[in-house]
Amino acid sequence: MIKINYRKGFIFFAMVLLLNLSPVNSEVISVEDEQVFLTEYCKTLVNEIEKSYQKQIEAVERKRTSDFNKMGRWIYGISDVFANLNCSYYINNYEY
Repeated sequence: MIKINYRKGFIFFAMVLLLNLSPVNSEVISVEDEQVFLTEYCKTLVNEIEKSYQKQIEAVERKRTSDFNKMGRWIYGISDVFANLNCSYYINNYEY
C-alpha cells in the first residue's frame, strides 16, 4: 500500500505554483530601468525601516516588549534585504 504524505505534496505544489508566478520571470528592459527600479525599491525599504523604528519607540513608551521584539525582527529582515541588494550603492551613487 502506498502511503501518501500530504504535507510533502502540498509543499511541492506550493513551490511549483510560486515559481511559476515569481517575478523572476519578468523582463528587464534596460540597465537604466533596472537601476531606477532598484533605487526606488531601496528607498521604500529605508522608509519602511524608519516607520518600523518609530513603532518600536512607541512600543517602548507603552512598555510592550512583544511589539518591540516583533518590530526588531521585522527591521532585521528588511535590513538583510537592503544589504543583500547592496542598496547603499543605488541610493548614494545613482543619478537620475
